[in-house]
Amino acid sequence: DGWRLDVANELGDDFVKSIKEKLNAMPSSKWLLGEILHDGNHWVNSEMLQGITNHHWRELVIDYLKGNISSAFFDGYMHNLWLQYPSTFQIGVVNYLSNHDTERIMTAIGMGDDYSVKIKKSAIAAVLLFTFPGTPMVYYGDEIGMKYIEGLPDVEGSVLASRNRAGSRTPMQWDGSVNLGFSTAPAEKLYIPVDPAEDAPTVEQQQADENSLLNYVR
Repeated sequence: DGWRLDVANELGDDFVKSIKEKLNAMPSSKWLLGEILHDGNHWVNSEMLQGITNHHWRELVIDYLKGNISSAFFDGYMHNLWLQYPSTFQIGVVNYLSNHDTERIMTAIGMGDDYSVKIKKSAIAAVLLFTFPGTPMVYYGDEIGMKYIEGLPDVEGSVLASRNRAGSRTPMQWDGSVNLGFSTAPAEKLYIPVDPAEDAPTVEQQQADENSLLNYVR
């Protein structure tokens, strides 16, 4: 059990330490994870966080799969990124390819690529996610290749200067039924609409295909 602190790097040292003290006083051990969007070294110690979100890792994976950096650079930087954290903390480094605030990995790695190329890149990204040291986190829908959806309404302050985060928060795509199996409610009643594309991937579809991204990730 434990807590995840949103934008922990903006909460201040004293506040984070006070939360950690409260957790340490509980009868059973609790885990304190912090969302850190930059270098997490400052937050990794016995007085503050036991885990951080590894945002740099995601950025490196995307740059590598887009061909922006070489394999040698990727390997060297990954080693440096990992070695900056103490060995006792390494299991607490949470690696991810997408989350509710980022563009989905399927979109981020290949804006100009066709679908088959994106699937291959997503498969490589999944291998990196599950083999790199730390704790892998799969954002729902990445396992079937859900993409970022443009032009959605602003809900819960989802619009930032650079993008609308609602595009990565669309409902899970289960099957080919109404609303892709997420809900039987009228489409206009959904808080965030489903992917309107005719070829939107679904769990049902990919379960039946032994070569699908879903079965590869499994």
